[in-house]
Amino acid sequence: MNVDTTALKTFVGDLRDEAGSIGTLQSGIGDAIGALPGTPWSDTCTQAKTSVDNAMKRIGDRLTTLADSVEKVSTSLEMTDQQFSDDLTKIGLHG
Repeated sequence: MNVDTTALKTFVGDLRDEAGSIGTLQSGIGDAIGALPGTPWSDTCTQAKTSVDNAMKRIGDRLTTLADSVEKVSTSLEMTDQQFSDDLTKIGLHG
């Protein structure tokens, strides 16, 4: 099988970097909480901020889960490729 496991590992690193970046994003909604004193606006902004913050965390978590899966596949491919090479060498078909 011809799979570039180095590219997969680079992709894993990119996914982890993006997951970390997403986790630090600020929606800016919190800045608007006090914009309309005496109205229910602050409660609405607080709820929206919480929802957006939770959604961003879930997106980051999903990217991390994807990175973990790709990393496992890369490792499995390397192990399988090595095992196949070893088996070919044992029967004299690999030099």
